[in-house]
Amino acid sequence: LGQQSLEQAEQKVKILVNEQGENQLHTLPENEQP
Repeated sequence: LGQQSLEQAEQKVKILVNEQGENQLHTLPENEQP
């Protein structure tokens, strides 16, 4: 159970990081444009 919960948590963190990274990539160009 401990290992499974850790793996699930890591997957959730990776997904959140990926979503945040994509959002930053999308917002950075918009902020650079006047």
